[in-house]
Amino acid sequence: MKSTQILALVNKYKSRLEDFPPYEKNDAWYFRRTDTNQEIKYLEATCDELRHGLTNYEQLLDEIKKLNFDHASAKEAVIYAIKYEATRKVYHTQRKWIKKYYDSLIVNIKEHKKLKDAKKENDRLQTKINSLRKLRDTLLAQVKQKDEEIKNLQQQVNKYIKLWQQYEKKLEAEKARREQLGRNNKSLGPYKGLYNKEKKKTETLKQEIKLLNNRIKILEQQLQIK
Repeated sequence: MKSTQILALVNKYKSRLEDFPPYEKNDAWYFRRTDTNQEIKYLEATCDELRHGLTNYEQLLDEIKKLNFDHASAKEAVIYAIKYEATRKVYHTQRKWIKKYYDSLIVNIKEHKKLKDAKKENDRLQTKINSLRKLRDTLLAQVKQKDEEIKNLQQQVNKYIKLWQQYEKKLEAEKARREQLGRNNKSLGPYKGLYNKEKKKTETLKQEIKLLNNRIKILEQQLQIK
């Protein structure tokens, strides 16, 4: 399987990728992982959880694992490419949701500050503001971490595609070497036949010499007896 075929296979599975929305419950958003059935909060989900819960990645992965590849690096290249694309797809959607929620938190913080100035409910409102700010910082940290995960996945895709291309070059070189060897053997065909013919003559002569030596020994023994 050539690198162009690998890329075509990747594009085929990328076109079949599907992503699904979370569901609402108790004023929050959730989804379930397809592999563990675990319920997870949408805005707090990791890249791995998003991929396994909100796409058909598991189904596509099972199909890819059943395919026959010439080399392990080719299979890994396809798997990591689909893993990257599935993760990028759901994370891009989640990031929009996080931004929308983050913007609403900023508005909420500002509103509570106004209430604080108007009603002087310092302790209760300050606690609420601190809680909102903590949630905001948590969401921002998640975004940064997921950006790194996406970057690492892309590096893995590039790594295995490069490994496959190196293997493909070695395969082509070995194929060319074998073809050259075949042509050399073909050109030496007449000489090979002559060599085999002379080799057969040599073996015959060796046998005749051996028989002659045995005959000489017998004659020598007969002379000694006389």
